[in-house]
Amino acid sequence: MSGMITSLKKYILFLLGIGILVYVPSFTNQLFWDDEQFIYNNQYVQTFDIPKIFSTNTTAGAGEVSNYYRPLTTLSFAFDYQFWGVNPIGYHLTNTLLHTFAGVVLFLFLLSLGMAKKPAVTIASIFLLHPLQTEAVVYANSRGDSYYTLLLLLGLLSFSHLVQKKYLTATFYNLRFTFSKTYLRALTLVFFCTSILAKEIAVGSVLLYLLTFLFFLVQKKTTQIKTGSVTLLSLIVSFFGYFALRSSLLQFQENTNFFAGSPYGDSVLVRIATFSKVALIYLRLIVAPFNLHMERTTEIVTTLASPFTAALVFLIGITLFLGSIEWKQKNSTWIWFGIVWFFSMLGPVSGIIPINDIMYEHWLYVPMIGFFISLYGCLSLLFWKLKNPWPQVTNYLVGTLLIFYSVLTIRQNYLWATPIRFYSYILTFQETARIRNNLAMAHAEEGNLIEAIDNYQKSIALSDIYPQTHYNLARSYIALGENEKSLTELETAISMQPKFFIAYPLIIEVLLEQKQFDAASKYLGIFKEEYPNHSLTEQLTLLLEKTKTLDTTE
Repeated sequence: MSGMITSLKKYILFLLGIGILVYVPSFTNQLFWDDEQFIYNNQYVQTFDIPKIFSTNTTAGAGEVSNYYRPLTTLSFAFDYQFWGVNPIGYHLTNTLLHTFAGVVLFLFLLSLGMAKKPAVTIASIFLLHPLQTEAVVYANSRGDSYYTLLLLLGLLSFSHLVQKKYLTATFYNLRFTFSKTYLRALTLVFFCTSILAKEIAVGSVLLYLLTFLFFLVQKKTTQIKTGSVTLLSLIVSFFGYFALRSSLLQFQENTNFFAGSPYGDSVLVRIATFSKVALIYLRLIVAPFNLHMERTTEIVTTLASPFTAALVFLIGITLFLGSIEWKQKNSTWIWFGIVWFFSMLGPVSGIIPINDIMYEHWLYVPMIGFFISLYGCLSLLFWKLKNPWPQVTNYLVGTLLIFYSVLTIRQNYLWATPIRFYSYILTFQETARIRNNLAMAHAEEGNLIEAIDNYQKSIALSDIYPQTHYNLARSYIALGENEKSLTELETAISMQPKFFIAYPLIIEVLLEQKQFDAASKYLGIFKEEYPNHSLTEQLTLLLEKTKTLDTTE
């Protein structure tokens, strides 16, 4: 027994070591992109306003309206802000630790399913080192991915022990505590609910709990049918309760279809057809993780009668067939388990319900686990008759693969180091208005205002749908002393989105400089109504009164 524990500790230390080591180079990377709205320009993060964090959308503290609701992730940013301010190292350290701990818990969960240590630690190592994961770890604002995954895997681990009646015992000095059925059931429910509060995509995990229960039932590894069923029922009730809240008290935008008015937004069949193509792209990225970058997109597929749909159906069919052979010959279901895991966690971002984009690399953060579980099942089916299905050569091959992944991941860390390097890299693959805007912001922060204005104008020419671009352009004009141009851009931003409150303090200041007191008072009144207790409200009110007084005196 002591030998087994020692071996387990060795694997855990190995995972902790590689997970932290490969991301250490990212600790000095800057904060950028949506980090502004989610972290360093978010009033609720700075003031540690817990009631607001849990009752408003995630970007409300930055004066923006969105339908994101990730209070636990925002709360973790608030904790970091108290210790680190806007020093990036703290945020990257937390992200890396969350990602690494998720890899360790994944290893323990796979062991609880009955997987041998070597394949389990291999899958956990790939999860930690695969370059596709970089986007979810190095991008500070993407913390929700590793955070919800850690909570999700802890929940699955608790549920796995619950249905197998493996009650854990913890000893601390002379204190001994046993995680009985009641505690494991409560922990499963708590981890499930908190994972959803870390990131909305965790709603798909209810299928993983069901999948895990079926995994044990099919292989007759559980007699706790009633316990498992009752626990699953509590998760399903929580699932629907969450949707009820998000559809009422916690719905922050009336229209959540970002593609309304387009074939993709108006037809679920078009979205499913497009997803078949996206799923194939995802598979390619997992197998050959080259040319990785954010802001990915693809042409819409308008019919299910496409080669993409046919290819995906063929691959799924082959995988299911191999799974049936595995079941008949080995009485195991790793292939089926993996493929259902993969598509269950892609479901929330498949486009069936349209969300903010068609595809992102970090959406593969959890589905990737299913892919490699299924691959493990296929390989074990191929080599299971060998006396030693894990020969020494396998160790060398796995080691080479992990080193290769590590090199690619460290390279991705380098590309994420500075915003100008990062956005310029993306533009070599794809020209979009958002990336042009972000590159312009990076130049503005470096003081390259002419370069910034040029990129803002290119962004608007590409797609004039973002009020942020006009707001950012206005700031650059103000820095150059061109207030008339800045006023035009600010008015445009607010006309595009009247609740774009981040623009209000700036337009009020510009109007006061031009002594347009009535217009300034109008915008101040709107801002006061939304943020009566905001520190800026008091400052702007005093500024208005002072400017009026000075004008009268003159």
